Amino acid sequence: MLIIILLVFITLALFDLPGLIRKKYWRELAVYSGLMLVALVLSVLMLLNVQLPAVTTEIGNFIERVFFKKP
Repeated sequence: MLIIILLVFITLALFDLPGLIRKKYWRELAVYSGLMLVALVLSVLMLLNVQLPAVTTEIGNFIERVFFKKP
């Protein structure tokens, strides 16, 4: 399964990166690479059954504090 995940990410990179490099979109290339790296790491960690913290509760609490403050 790890090989399949790596092949998918390599295929996506081979499809997207040449256009970004050819057009000299360096900032977009950096953001794309960073997001792909995060996605790859999270995918591999999930594959290895590493318990990842759920951030949805914290995000919900933050949104409530910011937008629904009680006077």
